Amino acid sequence: MKKYILLLIIPFLSFGQFAIEKPNGWVSPDIDREENLQKYTLSEQETQKILQSNNGELVIAFSKYDPAKYAGIIPTIQVTLLPNIYNNFTEFKNGITASINIFDEAFQNFKIIKPLENINLDGESGFFFQCQFDLPVEDQLITIRSWTYSVLVENKIFQINFSDVEGDDCSDIYKKIIKTIEF
Repeated sequence: MKKYILLLIIPFLSFGQFAIEKPNGWVSPDIDREENLQKYTLSEQETQKILQSNNGELVIAFSKYDPAKYAGIIPTIQVTLLPNIYNNFTEFKNGITASINIFDEAFQNFKIIKPLENINLDGESGFFFQCQFDLPVEDQLITIRSWTYSVLVENKIFQINFSDVEGDDCSDIYKKIIKTIEF
C-alpha cells in the first residue's frame, strides 16, 4: 500500500510569543521547527519579513502518527502565521466566510458541522468553524473532519487547524489542546 500524508493547511498569523501543548505520543514532521517553536518569539522585524514574504508560514505541525511509519491520512494539528489584510473584524469574518465557500467548491461532500462563530482564545478574538469532506484516496473516499480557529493578534492572524479521519476520532484531544494555547 502506498503511503499518503495529508496535512490540511489553513493559513494563520501570529505575533510574539505563541505556545501550544503537543499531545502525548504525537510527532512533529520537523523536529528543529518543533524545538524552536516551544518558545516561539519573533521580533517585529522578523514578523514583518514573514508577513511581506508570503501569504503565511506554517509554524507548528504535529501528527498523531509518524508519517515514515504510517500508511494513510494522519490526524494533524497545524498552526499557520498570516498577515492581517483586513481593515476590521467584519472584513475578517467575511474573508473566512469566502474561504469556507471555496472549500465547498473544492472538496467532495463538503458540509459544515458547526457554523462560523465568534470565539475568544486566550483573550484574543477570532472565529471557529468545523467542517467535514471526502477526499479520494486510491479507490475510496476518506472522510476528513476539520476544526479551524482563526484569531487576530495585533497585525497578524493565527490559524489553528485540527483534522482527523472517520474511524480515528481525536476530538477529545483537540478539546484539551485548544485550552493550552497562549499568545
